Formats: sequence, C-alpha cells, structure tokens
Amino acid sequence: MKIDNCAYLNDIKGCSITAVYRCGDSIELQYKKDGIPRYLTIKAHVYGGSMGHGSFFELSNAQMPQQLFKGELACTKQPLDKLNDMVYIEEVSLHRQRANGYGDMEEIGIVYHDKNGKRHHCLFSFDGDEECFAPSIEKEQESTLPQVDCSSAAMPNDAFSMSQYKKVLSFALKAHGEQKTPQGLPYAFHIVSVAQEIIASLSHYRLSYDDANVAIACALLHDVLEDTDTTIGANTLDVPNIDIILQGVQALTKDTSLPTKEVQMKDSLMRIKLQPKSVQAVKLADRITNLDPAPDYWNRSKRESYKQEAKEIYESLKEANPYLAQRLLYKITNYQVEKDDNYLIFFNSQDAKIKLILDKNRPEYLQTFKALKVLFEYVKKQYGITLFQNDFTDAIYQNFSSLPVLDDYERVDISYIVNRLNEQRLLDLNQAVDTVIESCMRTLFENEVCFV
Repeated sequence: MKIDNCAYLNDIKGCSITAVYRCGDSIELQYKKDGIPRYLTIKAHVYGGSMGHGSFFELSNAQMPQQLFKGELACTKQPLDKLNDMVYIEEVSLHRQRANGYGDMEEIGIVYHDKNGKRHHCLFSFDGDEECFAPSIEKEQESTLPQVDCSSAAMPNDAFSMSQYKKVLSFALKAHGEQKTPQGLPYAFHIVSVAQEIIASLSHYRLSYDDANVAIACALLHDVLEDTDTTIGANTLDVPNIDIILQGVQALTKDTSLPTKEVQMKDSLMRIKLQPKSVQAVKLADRITNLDPAPDYWNRSKRESYKQEAKEIYESLKEANPYLAQRLLYKITNYQVEKDDNYLIFFNSQDAKIKLILDKNRPEYLQTFKALKVLFEYVKKQYGITLFQNDFTDAIYQNFSSLPVLDDYERVDISYIVNRLNEQRLLDLNQAVDTVIESCMRTLFENEVCFV
C-alpha cells in the first residue's frame, strides 16, 4: 500500500523532535507520537533528460540503519548539525510545480521552534549540488511553488499492511519451495511463526506503520539468502522500503565463510545491531520460535550450546523490543537441556532384534544422522525401498550406561545399508549413480566411525 506523502507530513506536525540525522541521500527526523518512537525519512530523487528534468521526495516512517549501502558505496548515519536547533514542528507543507515538459519539482516547507521558542522557516528542496543527491536545506526560506492540499491525508489505522504481508509471504514460500523444518514441517511454519511473533508484539510495543512492515517482511524473508538461491531486490520484490528490508535480511544472514558457528554468531549480532530496531526484533522473534522443544536427535551439548546462543542474543538485542525480549527470556528459562542420551537407535525389524546404532558422542554424528534421514526418505519415495522397518522420524531414543547392554541384539552398520541399496543395483558402478544417494553414502563412509 503506497501512502501519500501528505500523510507522513501531517503525522509529524505538532510533535517534538528528538534528533535529526543524515545518511547519503536521506534525512531522518526522529520524533515521538502517542509514546511511540517515529521517524520521518526524506529521500530526494532527481531525474532528467533532453525533454527536461524534475525532482520528487520519497517519504517513509521507517527507521534508517546506521549504515546505508548503494552498490559499492556506503554512508554512515550522522547527526545533521544544520538542524540541531529543531525541537518542535509547528507546520509542514508540500509544494509542487507541474513541469511542462518532463516532470514535477517538489519542495517541503517546515516551520519549527528552537529550544528558546524562536520560530524558524526551513525549506527542503533539490538543487543538484548536494553530495549523494540528498535534499538541500535552506533555513529562513519559504517555497515559491504552489502548495499541495494535504488537509485530508492521514496515516493508515492498521498496525501493518496485510496486502504487503501476503506479497512477501508468497515470495518467501516460492523461495523455500519444498524445504522442511528439523521437525519435518513445511518451512512456511517457521517463517510464519517468526512473523506472528512480530505481529503479536505490536499490541504491546507499538512500531510505526512502516517499521512494522519492515519487521514483518524481514521475518518472512530472514532465511531466504542463507537457505535458498533466490535473490531479493527492487527488481524481484516490489514493496516500500525494499533497501532497508534487504539490508536487514543480509544482516540476519550468517556468514558461513567464517570458521566457527561462534564467530558467525558474533559477526551476525554485530551487523544486526547496526540495523533499525525493527530488524533487531526479528532476531529475537526467530530465536523465540527456535526455542520450541529441540529435535530429539539433539544431544545435551547441542541443546546447551543453543541455549547459550539464545542468552547472547538476548543480552545483545534486549533493548530493541522489550516485549519480545521478555518472551525470549521466558523461553530461555524454560528450555529443556537435560537430555543426556549418548546413543540413537533405529529398529529395522519387527521383533526389534536387529538395530542400527549411532554414537552421539562423535562430532560427526549430526552429519551422519542427517545423511541417513535424507537417504531413508529419498529411497523410500523414489525406489520404494524401506531401509528400516520403522519410520525414520519415529526412531526410538534410549540411554545407555555402557555398550555391553546392547549385546542381546544384532547390530548392523553401513554394510547393511549398502546391501539393501544393491538389491536394486543403486550402487552399481556399471550404471549411472543417483547423485542424491551418492552424496549421502559419501557422508556415511566419511563418518563411519559414528556407527556403533
């Protein structure tokens, strides 16, 4: 939903200004209304050609990140000294000149008071000489262009845009395709859960209309760059504030080229803290959702590590959204880590006398488990082969104090899987090898030590 510029200007009228910043081609006026932090971002656009030229303003109440990137260029948000005396907005007006040949010329007039109550005029326009094409600011100057009637314009009463929610959700669902959560659910369950955490928080910790839309969009898109081959940008997703949304999603995406998960997390949190609070809140919502009961195959060490990560996220981002911070703290407090089983057992016979057993103490265990899971589901669907009698997702987990307890059972290893696949010559070197099976079997052979 595109909002008329007049609505943004009317919203700031009569409000106290808390700060004014500039970053690249944008100027941000921070203010409060009804106790809610709000932002008026003024971005100037200029265009021209042989038929003439024009300029217009793009307005938003989404908070800018600490850094904005335009291709290879980056700018840092800094206080705008020229307007550091602005403390109260008395009047705001939009002025537009219809050009005969090519386009319009726009200006924004602001009447404000300084801390001593003195009244000033300020004019935002574009003269083509400002660095990064930011609006030019002339103090004690008024517009000579015709004034636009803004008397009836107002911000939407809704907390967020449902039409934008549906558009972004559709984009995210197509990107994730057939992906599943660790619990085997469609990936839509996860991204919608994160978005619902943001939506639920809006009745407890209000955001501006555009900030809410940015947060919800980032919630729906937060795993697209990390887990899919889909790109996000103005050419692929046409929604307001797409630059801020894209930078938010990039910050929420772990840099897997870094050596360890601990380093990746610290790097991610550092980048997220440069983003608006609306984006920081998405990381809180994401971890709230992920602190639901862990997959059964996670051992105690994995669960404890995940809980410690959640504490780090809480400490870094708790100021972004107090409501979600408290939700996360509650989930951390109640997260169960006491599961300490060392072995994972799969039955492959009805009488349970033959078992495949994985040692969860091995660092390679999780890779082995995932490869087995993929292999089990794939060959069952593609070739009708059931590697194990029971459904893989219904595997039974038990604690063992020592391995001799298992002596009453015949234990099978990777050779059992090889023999089962070769019943249909799926590992026959004389024919083309199925690439999915090949990838899974390579992982199993590399991590064969995990089989007890």
